[in-house]
Amino acid sequence: MSEQQGKKQRGKQRRRLSEASRQRHREAARRRWQDPQYRRRMQELWQERLRVLWQDPEYRRRLLEGGQKPESRRRRSESMRRRWQDPEQRQRVSEAMRKVCRDPEYRRRMSERMYAWWENPVVRERQGGISSEAFKRYHDRAALGRLIAKEAALGPMSYSELAALAELFLNETGEES
Repeated sequence: MSEQQGKKQRGKQRRRLSEASRQRHREAARRRWQDPQYRRRMQELWQERLRVLWQDPEYRRRLLEGGQKPESRRRRSESMRRRWQDPEQRQRVSEAMRKVCRDPEYRRRMSERMYAWWENPVVRERQGGISSEAFKRYHDRAALGRLIAKEAALGPMSYSELAALAELFLNETGEES
């Protein structure tokens, strides 16, 4: 059978489901995903599939390069901003992080990783380029930014946003930056 004939035959086998049928399929899928055993099995299948895909150098290269494209970064950034606007999402993540950080085993593993990370000469060289004075100025600016944001009743801000806010304030007031 030629490729074109195969496409035609597959096209005939696929018939469009009615809205009622699609609704039944959706409800059945929702019920399946409520079952912890089904959910666990599907997670294991996907983990194994991704493990196999990650072994393919071409797949890994495309995935890593694609994530660095400006459009991809912009979409991820917007998605995270939207997610963090939801107070329930913020609460869930905060509780999960508190729980994880209280775990002595997690803290031990993270400590070991950080010690190992700092043993890397490239990391030491790169991080050594940041003078303690510049580091102190950055933290001072972030603290000032936090005060300004509180006074202006601005919402949550990242550390770098707070430092930038302080820099803007210092520039406007003519103080040394």
